[in-house]
Amino acid sequence: MKSIDIVFPKNNEEAFIKTAKALGTKELIFLYPFTTYQQKTFNEKDIAIKTGICALPKQVRDSQKRAEIVVVKAAGETDLHTLEHFPPTIMYGFEFSERKDFMHHRNSGMNHMHAAMMAEKNVIYAFPVAQLINAEEKRKGEIVGRLRQNIELAKKYKVKVILVSFAIDPLDMRNGKDVFCLIN
Repeated sequence: MKSIDIVFPKNNEEAFIKTAKALGTKELIFLYPFTTYQQKTFNEKDIAIKTGICALPKQVRDSQKRAEIVVVKAAGETDLHTLEHFPPTIMYGFEFSERKDFMHHRNSGMNHMHAAMMAEKNVIYAFPVAQLINAEEKRKGEIVGRLRQNIELAKKYKVKVILVSFAIDPLDMRNGKDVFCLIN
């Protein structure tokens, strides 16, 4: 298992790199908003560093022209359209909506059509661990239940799953091996 992390720097890239090295991360992806994205290069020997855009669904097409990595947060009704017509590199955040769960299963935001489309278009399903850590205590169980349901669906359709921090602060980063237990 290759240790990958995705973070949102705010002119603190060096602090993220230092923390990533301490955690044993092999690849670090810096995400920037569509409006402020500029390709940057970093000269690090121990860690591969890439940059990408965190885009809204309507910005995916333009983002794909500017960056190799395009990340989109799930938006509900427009997710299937985005996946079919403008597939991003990574999609995340299905579990965090405020919708109520059903009586016999979780309303996890991902269904078989999402999973099949993600597999067909080679879209990676990512789970933001820092959002789980920083969530309200009463919602954590609900989020983990939704995560487990989505991971089972992703495994069934052979969608690649990654657990990454999506940290805004370097202190929210986690070792990949520590969070790996969530998907096994």
